[in-house]
Amino acid sequence: MERKRGARFDGKFYQLAGVNTGPMPAHPIGIWLGAYKPRMLAIVGRTADGWVPSLGYLKPEDMPAANARIDEAASQAGRDPSVIRRVLNVGHDLNAEQFAELAIEHGFDTFMVSQDLMDHIATEIAPRVRELVAAHREAR
Repeated sequence: MERKRGARFDGKFYQLAGVNTGPMPAHPIGIWLGAYKPRMLAIVGRTADGWVPSLGYLKPEDMPAANARIDEAASQAGRDPSVIRRVLNVGHDLNAEQFAELAIEHGFDTFMVSQDLMDHIATEIAPRVRELVAAHREAR
């Protein structure tokens, strides 16, 4: 892909002409959205690489419908829903069984946790979650 020299933008309030855009990224840059409402969830399904909601704003009882909306929109757009990463921001302490349920029942494959929970989760919770998820997968 050939790159033009200098970026140009003619906006109502701001303009750019001949601005150096820098080097091309060494790898693809993903689009990850933290969405909650049906319209945005459909955009996640049609176009995004990942979905990143926060626990609290997204309640566990709303997760099945949100995942279904993403999956339906992805399928309608000709995309495989399984390629959309599901990442959950977790701002409070959960036990291993709760994390495992979020992975097994709701499809979250990654959890982001606050720094103050990191030691506890890394040493005590994460190993147990991995055991629970592996046992569930083996049983299937």
